[in-house]
Formats: sequence, structure tokens, C-alpha cells
Amino acid sequence: MDAGVSCVTRLGADAATCVCDSFGRTHDHENLFVVGAPTTPTGGCTNGTLTFVALTLRSADEIVRTLPR
Repeated sequence: MDAGVSCVTRLGADAATCVCDSFGRTHDHENLFVVGAPTTPTGGCTNGTLTFVALTLRSADEIVRTLPR
């Protein structure tokens, strides 16, 4: 049995309906990011690895961009 963790922390602008913003940053904790499969809105019938990697890289770029210099 596969318990999987896809689709449990939806991305979106509204904190009332989504856990994370479009970069995977949680709405209630400024320095906490969720990346990969959990941020996808729905499950699919194909392997989502490339999508998960793309979302993770996008989040990583945002983390680097917002680091104090």
C-alpha cells in the first residue's frame, strides 16, 4: 500500500484555502518552504518527477533571492 504525500499542501495566494504561496513558502511561517510532490494540486496518471523538480528549483531560486546579503 502506498500512502503517498501528493496534493497535501496546495499552492496559492489565499491563506484560507492554500498552505503555501506560489514559491512553496508557507503562509504562516515566513522561513518554511514545502517543495516537491506535496505542493501539486491534484494527482495525475503519469510520473510527476519533472514537475516536482521544477517546483523545487523554483522554490530554491526564491530562497536564494530572499537570503540576507
